[in-house]
Amino acid sequence: MDAFVRESTLTRIKPDLRHYGFNSPSSVDETGRHGYEMRVTIPGGFPVSKPLVKKHFDGGLYGAHMIPFGAFEEWDLLVHMDA
Repeated sequence: MDAFVRESTLTRIKPDLRHYGFNSPSSVDETGRHGYEMRVTIPGGFPVSKPLVKKHFDGGLYGAHMIPFGAFEEWDLLVHMDA
């Protein structure tokens, strides 16, 4: 996620961005397990490429990546999205 923010120059485009993570029971995978999600605020129409997805909720528009429970190898992706 940090690489996405840096490479997209998001801090210049949206200097008031918010960047946070949380356990995410709303992000259930095909096995029914939930994982951890990180989100960063993005402006409307901002390009987001895989593995990130756009999610909208009443609190704003965010780019997100969900890690299913047990996929601990993906934790490093939260910091190194260019991997």
